[in-house]
Amino acid sequence: GTLKQAEQLQMMSEAVRRLPPAHYSCLQYMLEHLKRVASHYAVNKMNEHNLATVFAPTLIATPQHMTNLTEEIFMLSSLITHCKIIFA
Repeated sequence: GTLKQAEQLQMMSEAVRRLPPAHYSCLQYMLEHLKRVASHYAVNKMNEHNLATVFAPTLIATPQHMTNLTEEIFMLSSLITHCKIIFA
């Protein structure tokens, strides 16, 4: 079945907490920056999904998923959208 949004956010939060401290801090900083970029969507046309589409291939794609990044884009978009909750 499909996980509810609260469950997905909880799982993402738990996953990020397992990162080494330097990786955790870097990811938090980057996601908060991308969230700020997305907040200017009216000017730059870069919402969370568009940013995730651009950054997913570099940040989280594996070689076998380079042709279909749908899940990675969804996950990164969710991380950007909910970064304040995930890193609370």
